[in-house]
Amino acid sequence: MNNFFAWINSGTAAQQNKKRFACYMIAVVAALLVISLLTLAVIGIVNAVKKGNNPNEEGTVDPNRGFVTTTFAQNQLHKGDLLIVDELHPYIAEANADVTTKKFSEGRSKIDDKNIYFASNQYFDVNADAMDALDKMIVDFYNTAKGKDGNLYKDSNIYISNIEYGNTFEFKYYATINGENGAEATTYAKISENEKYEWIFNNAYKYGFVQLYSAPEASTAEGAETAEDMTHIFRYVGKVHAQLMKDKKCATLADYIELLKSTNFKKTLGATVDKISYKVYYIPQSETPMIPEKYKDSYTVSGNNMDGYIVTYSTTNK
Repeated sequence: MNNFFAWINSGTAAQQNKKRFACYMIAVVAALLVISLLTLAVIGIVNAVKKGNNPNEEGTVDPNRGFVTTTFAQNQLHKGDLLIVDELHPYIAEANADVTTKKFSEGRSKIDDKNIYFASNQYFDVNADAMDALDKMIVDFYNTAKGKDGNLYKDSNIYISNIEYGNTFEFKYYATINGENGAEATTYAKISENEKYEWIFNNAYKYGFVQLYSAPEASTAEGAETAEDMTHIFRYVGKVHAQLMKDKKCATLADYIELLKSTNFKKTLGATVDKISYKVYYIPQSETPMIPEKYKDSYTVSGNNMDGYIVTYSTTNK
């Protein structure tokens, strides 16, 4: 250090000034280099945070960025609109005890001040959403059909002969047949046997309904003892899932659940219903549920009554 100062102070006054100026410039450049390096370091840390990197663990990225873990109620596996119900997986009423219901007779509308459809038990407790959808569908059916057949509902044609689990309806109609000795008799026949009811089969999905079995052979494959036509039985699953089942040509709810098992929280199925976009995916019961953080307060979930859950959420700002 003494040699440095001796060098600075040696020579003429002009030479000393030149040495001091050179040293000053070197110091300024060194300071600017330090500032530049610090700035680059700060920018690197900020970018790492934005990208989900941990600056203390170079090269690591959070694979679940944008998703949060959650837990479902213990009975959620057996609760919802997408339950598979069969001999191995019975319906558990206790799990659905808090579902909002209404009496069939209270949810039914009239046309021309007439009851236009009936049920074998007017006091069935029906899933409220399913009942509202059922009523709107039948009213729309009659209003559409009136122009073609003004007498279509004069005999209360549509008759719900059975309701199961609050959301599954067996559709029949009031029919007149030739009885013994040529005398007329009345019966309730399946709507699948009368083309007048084709509108219901073509439009049910718009109201959230799907056929429990869309073909007679499907009912047999699902374990029915006979090949009886069960295509007149409709199940309420909600508009989103009914639309997806139609789009994906799923013959049964079991087919749809199997299709959903190929999805996950990063690989979803999408549908647009009433101009609103939805995403749907499956979570195995054995896995920790992952939910998009952005929609953690607005998703819905249904169990499948077997081994997993189906999550649905809207990506459209309502």
